[in-house]
Amino acid sequence: MTLLLQHGGVQKQPLAGWAKIGGVWQPILRGSLKAGAVWGKEYQYERRVTIAANAAQISAQSYFDPADWANPAIDKILIVGAGVNVWSYTPGTPALNVGTGRGGKLTIENNGYILGAGGNANSGLGGDALFVGQSGVTIINNGAIYGGGGGGGVGGQGGPGYYQTPYTLREPSSGTYYDGYSYTFDVRGQQIERISFGGYQNVSGPSGNVTMSGGYFYADRGGYRYWGVNYRGSNDSGSVGYYDIYRTSTQYNTYYTSGGAGGAGGRGTGYNASLANVYQNGSGGAGGGTNAGTGGAGGNGGGWGASGASGNTGAGGNNGGGSGGAAGGLAGRYINGNDNIASLINNGTLLGRVA
Repeated sequence: MTLLLQHGGVQKQPLAGWAKIGGVWQPILRGSLKAGAVWGKEYQYERRVTIAANAAQISAQSYFDPADWANPAIDKILIVGAGVNVWSYTPGTPALNVGTGRGGKLTIENNGYILGAGGNANSGLGGDALFVGQSGVTIINNGAIYGGGGGGGVGGQGGPGYYQTPYTLREPSSGTYYDGYSYTFDVRGQQIERISFGGYQNVSGPSGNVTMSGGYFYADRGGYRYWGVNYRGSNDSGSVGYYDIYRTSTQYNTYYTSGGAGGAGGRGTGYNASLANVYQNGSGGAGGGTNAGTGGAGGNGGGWGASGASGNTGAGGNNGGGSGGAAGGLAGRYINGNDNIASLINNGTLLGRVA
């Protein structure tokens, strides 16, 4: 049975009643009617507050008189008007905090948008839309309650590389060797008789023709070019000539390079008057050194209620593979404190995690 009053020819349920007590009008907090032999509560005094303009990082508690907020006999109703944005610009702060120290019931009726902040770039957590830190709360959602998107992960570093530059090694660095035995370059006509460089005929494959260059003999053996210069004499018959010896070889200086740094992840979707309420794409990775890999692109920020994308793996270099990108940040929660919700009536959209 519901208490109805006749007003202008129409029966209406009263939202508030007043009684004169001791010459002073005071609100009636609760009314009961007896039906048969049973008394039942048919009227409950309540405070209704409507948020009619956009607001950021608010507390439901701040919209009520402190005495009314603490009074268990007064039901509280907070209404977010149609088209109104209640938002947060800081991922660690919810868009709407229910508050604490409340007496009685609280109903939040959302006809607009309650929007968590977007997670910061590089795996930042998305912000929560609603934080419910005290029990006895009813949520009626006719609009949208969205956790902020998580931030994209940073890209992985590119793989290492290396490069080489050639130079000519001469042994000895200047001058020549000759001792007639361990160091000598012996020629018979245009044929190699013996090449010794540190031991008697220790150079493999001494036979074969010699090549002339600038009046000198040379022969290529085992990655070295052996040079015969400065005639020293001959054998008794004069058929074999003896020459000083040195050798040259191509060597390489090796230089190691680092892979490029990974690109930054994108910011997650969140509502902010100075920022578009869409996610940001991750940025490209930096180029590496010579033959090293480019850093992986950062992951895109997540959309409303979605985690950010992981960063991309860095490209490999010629001295190793690139590293993997970091995981994206988790989405914000559309409700943080779900255990304190007495009832959730959803006629709209909920996006994000819940805890």
